[in-house]
Amino acid sequence: MPIGIAAHTMATPGMTVEAAVELYRRLGFDAFDLVYQSGYGCGLSDETPEREVARLAGVVGDAGLVVSCLIPYVKAYNSLDERARKDALDAAKRSVDVAAALAAPAIRILAGEEVESDAAGRAWGAMVESLGRLADFAETRGIDLLLENHMENQVTSAAQMVALVQALDHPRVGIIHDPANLTIMGEPDDRSAFDLQQPHIRHVHLNDIHLVEEHPGYAAALFDAGQAPWRRWVSWLVEAGYEGHMTIEYVYRWEPDALPAPEEGLPGELAAIRGAVRAAGGRLAR
Repeated sequence: MPIGIAAHTMATPGMTVEAAVELYRRLGFDAFDLVYQSGYGCGLSDETPEREVARLAGVVGDAGLVVSCLIPYVKAYNSLDERARKDALDAAKRSVDVAAALAAPAIRILAGEEVESDAAGRAWGAMVESLGRLADFAETRGIDLLLENHMENQVTSAAQMVALVQALDHPRVGIIHDPANLTIMGEPDDRSAFDLQQPHIRHVHLNDIHLVEEHPGYAAALFDAGQAPWRRWVSWLVEAGYEGHMTIEYVYRWEPDALPAPEEGLPGELAAIRGAVRAAGGRLAR
């Protein structure tokens, strides 16, 4: 399977999903990750009617694109409050159903809320139990659960992420490899982190960053304008035989002052990542 390049609807906060799909089609993307969160215009949520989900699935198909991953923001799988944990599980199940309706292969999973060290063991057990149940449900819908390396979660390192995947031991569970996030979280060796996660990688998020001293420790950058060795990350994926989508995390939703408008910035980002894949000897979907 060739490598497809995906957009992300965090790049287009001022657009409807339908307008974003048209932009991604016009620019030549193969797919896009779709935010699933209440209150965000360029995404879906629990409030989106089933008929609208079905209509948008048709829009995506007519544009020749696919939804590469649905991106919910639920993370209370490790809560020690049983009701909060149940609410998180129910919300995640709804997103699984929406992913299935969109013919998306997977949903993103955030690996738990941050916890105090004295509660870490109990929270870990709660998360494994919750995500195990969710994986069994996702299996009935043909949807993968992909754990993303992400800040402000219980799991903040590649080693912890692999330990969680191994604890779940479920065919529907894999990893969204996000090396920029790992760098931000202080991962000491990006190659070792990649090697640990590589057998479990089913999706990839890529972006460049500036590392800064001020909170939160990083700022958005266009490819080759920051400090991240993102071309090296692409080459490792190609050399390992990665097949699937690489999503450009153009974080315009969160840092509109740090990046050009998506219509201006995304064409160069797409050309850069396609060039990096080709330079590494990879085969592209287009």
